[in-house]
Amino acid sequence: MTLGERIKKLRKEQGLTLVELAGSKITKGMLSLIENNKSNPSMDTLEYLADILGVSMSYLTQQGDSEWTKGMLERSELYNAFDFPTELIKDEILPNIDKVSQSKNGMTIYHLIRVYYRYTGQRDKAEEITDLIEKFYKSIGLENLAVTDKMNNAISMMYEQDYKNAYETMKLIEADVEKYKEYDSSTYINYLFWRSSFAGDFNTEDFLKYGQLHIEESYKTENFKYYYLQNVMLGLFYSHKDEPDKAEEYQENVRRYLSFNRSDKYKFEVLDRSRPINVFYLLNQPDNIIELVVEYLEEMNQMISSEETHDDPKLHKEYIKQYLPVFDMELAYYKQDYEYVLNNFSYKMYERPQAQHPLDRVLFAVRSLVYPLCLFETGKIEEAKEAYYKIEDTVADIKDSIYAKEMHMIKELIFE
Repeated sequence: MTLGERIKKLRKEQGLTLVELAGSKITKGMLSLIENNKSNPSMDTLEYLADILGVSMSYLTQQGDSEWTKGMLERSELYNAFDFPTELIKDEILPNIDKVSQSKNGMTIYHLIRVYYRYTGQRDKAEEITDLIEKFYKSIGLENLAVTDKMNNAISMMYEQDYKNAYETMKLIEADVEKYKEYDSSTYINYLFWRSSFAGDFNTEDFLKYGQLHIEESYKTENFKYYYLQNVMLGLFYSHKDEPDKAEEYQENVRRYLSFNRSDKYKFEVLDRSRPINVFYLLNQPDNIIELVVEYLEEMNQMISSEETHDDPKLHKEYIKQYLPVFDMELAYYKQDYEYVLNNFSYKMYERPQAQHPLDRVLFAVRSLVYPLCLFETGKIEEAKEAYYKIEDTVADIKDSIYAKEMHMIKELIFE
């Protein structure tokens, strides 16, 4: 029985007319096309029909356990930015993979499994999951979501640090994305961001072209999901190319964006709202850097002690606490309290298993260079060089990234 036939059967069993089932969500004509397999419902429409018919998504697709799947997605371990949920996926999800419902939630679980396989170096199994997801969406006629998942597959390649393959994979789906962009503008917006993002270290023309397209489409569709990050990447690029006028365009874009977006997320991410794109973390700092960091740490500690719930669920108190020691090290460095850094620094402070984007990885490596810099400033030159190499090894594959200018500057300083 096809999806359309199952919907029609349930509707008739419950004595509902096309108009009654369609309600205000979809038109009677669209529902008729769906029931006769002449049109495919979006995931939202499918969820709506399942709700009205009093059945689960997995019942409509006849596979999996929707309650178990939903429960898995509620597990807090999945959202810990500092500890990849390897054990949860290996011990609880994979042994019960047959319980994964064939639904939007189920496809999210499959994506997590795919990321796990990428993260643990099991590329063949990751591709098997990709095929499984594509077959599901095509089996119920949601080919636009199959295209979206092709993009998610490319994104998952970050977890095996295969940025080149991610870029090439993203290029291959451009025609498919274009085909559905009028139907699914969100996928198109996301595609532009990731196409630009992955192109950064491989194709400057693509990086700039798709990045600018993304900014334009963000305004056109009022979809600002990746707007801040896109401007950060372009602002860093032109700053590192020593083109201050171009870099200032993106600084101004972010300033305007932050003027109406008051999310706690940006209180956390932006140190100086007058220069919201932080080009350098350790070198070339403004005269008031100590004052800025002190104010920032005070605000972050207030957010931790506050009983209010943050507007971004990922920005929980433990998440903020993980970053405070990093700023503490930098504040001591700016104050020239080098011994404090040497006595309190830990490489573990900078471990971010889920920070797999090249920009994130480079920035964490740069910030950890506070340690070799302090060794250098206290005359421990050979130890500083050894520490630098240890950190450089963590980003050996991207040490020449377009985002690594400050890293190179610090290397020149230590090895002069």
